[in-house]
Amino acid sequence: MRGARDRDVVVVGGGVLGCSAALHLMLRGCENVALLERDQIGGATTGAGAGLLGRWSAGFVPAWGDDELALESYGLDFYRELAEREYELGYRANGLLFLGATERSLAALARHDTVELLAPAEVEHLTEGFVRAGGVAGGVFDHRGAQVSAPAAARALARRFSGLGGAPLEHEPVRSVAGRAGGFVLETASGPLACHTLVLAAGAWTNAVLKELGIWLPLVPLVATRLTTAPLRVAPDLPAIQFCDGRRIYLRGDDERLTWGCAYEREARYAFVEAEPPHRLDYLPGDCVAEMERSARELGEAIPALSRARTAQALHGAPCHTADLKPLIGELPAVPGLFVLAGDNYAGVTHAPGAGRLLAELVTGARETSVDPNPYRPGRFDYELRSGAEVVSGMRVTAARTALAARAGAS
Repeated sequence: MRGARDRDVVVVGGGVLGCSAALHLMLRGCENVALLERDQIGGATTGAGAGLLGRWSAGFVPAWGDDELALESYGLDFYRELAEREYELGYRANGLLFLGATERSLAALARHDTVELLAPAEVEHLTEGFVRAGGVAGGVFDHRGAQVSAPAAARALARRFSGLGGAPLEHEPVRSVAGRAGGFVLETASGPLACHTLVLAAGAWTNAVLKELGIWLPLVPLVATRLTTAPLRVAPDLPAIQFCDGRRIYLRGDDERLTWGCAYEREARYAFVEAEPPHRLDYLPGDCVAEMERSARELGEAIPALSRARTAQALHGAPCHTADLKPLIGELPAVPGLFVLAGDNYAGVTHAPGAGRLLAELVTGARETSVDPNPYRPGRFDYELRSGAEVVSGMRVTAARTALAARAGAS
């Protein structure tokens, strides 16, 4: 007998990926879809998201190619159309400016005819002096790049999902999952909920949910931190900025502040490679913030305003990574009806619309999909990786190998 809370499809995880999956399921004609989020929509890792929208596969991430570029192009169009529908997501079509301290660091991006190669003086002019010519070797400007507030984007996706008849349920943690004939039963804060199809988009907590079913997926959460400065004079049309070398610092204007982040190698970054993340990521050690601020000071010649800025807020997230730096999208081979959307490898906001669309196509059995799903099959590692440490090692091998190939191609 069907219960009042039973659903055809349940999506677990109210970050930008889960909200996109839920929305695209509705857009593909699914009915009776619920989206479960244990806290607030757009919180957790999405709440710390950078919000830069770019064509990262056009040279910035050598491990990605045409399929990822298709995801990114769809995402850029999708967010623009969402903003045109007057959803509030902090959208700005200011472009994305890639910067480098050496010409070699920009070479891969400069090979594409859809971008504009800028001399140092042109970079300074474009940014109205925010970036100083003496601190960079040049820039590559992608006019199609844009920016959003990541948590606001997730909430906008959830609102559109709700407007189509979907049920976004906040403060509804999943306490256990069990398989049953023809579907699954989830024990939630409000009681049991049954569904025919289950989609896990729970980010860093995906494996914690799967543990109930005796499943472990080869993906690892690596801690990332986004800082917001105290008020500065930031031009509203400042392009989003991404450095191509060193710590790969990114930044964008956020009203009169700067939102920015970078890679760091403190122990805190790897805290959850083998351990389950806590319920919240608010109180991680502060040494990562101090290291990030040192990186900002090293940019003093290029961006004096950032090097002198005072940090007003630090937000932590734990984006998930895979050994080949590609997401997991699709049905788990051992559990029919159980789909996963995880392993965004730092590009969750840009990739979310396209990844959500592909997931919905797979759930609904589309004859043709928007991109080839095979590179993203959750079972593609075939049990080769058995620990988080092995995943991290695989990531490093993939990054080194593809970067070497990219340099060879640029020479």
